[in-house]
Amino acid sequence: MTAGYVLAREGLMSREAAVATALGLPLISAGGKMLEEKHWGSDVLGGLLAAVSMSAACLAIYEAVRD
Repeated sequence: MTAGYVLAREGLMSREAAVATALGLPLISAGGKMLEEKHWGSDVLGGLLAAVSMSAACLAIYEAVRD
């Protein structure tokens, strides 16, 4: 998520490609784990929430340093 945002913000990737990357890769990864019954839905949801929190913190730092 963070990489897609930064690449789009710096003009190195289109916004559409960044959104597809930021949403597609986690969904594919989580879907695979759910289909193979390696994780429960609550595990996947907890991991998603942790990833979004970490991404938001990193992006806040990026924006503060960039300006």
